Amino acid sequence: MADTTRTPESTPSNEPIAFDERTRRVMELRKQVQAGTYRPDAHEIARAILEEWSVNGDALRPEPPAIPVETPSERQAAAARFVVEKTPDSRGRGDARTA
Repeated sequence: MADTTRTPESTPSNEPIAFDERTRRVMELRKQVQAGTYRPDAHEIARAILEEWSVNGDALRPEPPAIPVETPSERQAAAARFVVEKTPDSRGRGDARTA
């Protein structure tokens, strides 16, 4: 376990102490960002995103099939799923988009 006791002799510059490897890395990255020297590798970012997707199963999950909408009544039924009914206390007010 790391020594967490702070003394004036141990931290003369008043900088925070990294207690573990992750904290040390975060502090290092913050300094790079603040100094404008942080340059992440796009290939590493893409690899990490793909790895995360594959761990969660999102990369291989097929998209749900689209609902066929061919007739006007089917189109109206499909659009109705996205219509939000007015609440009783909003019926007397005008439409916010036209106000």
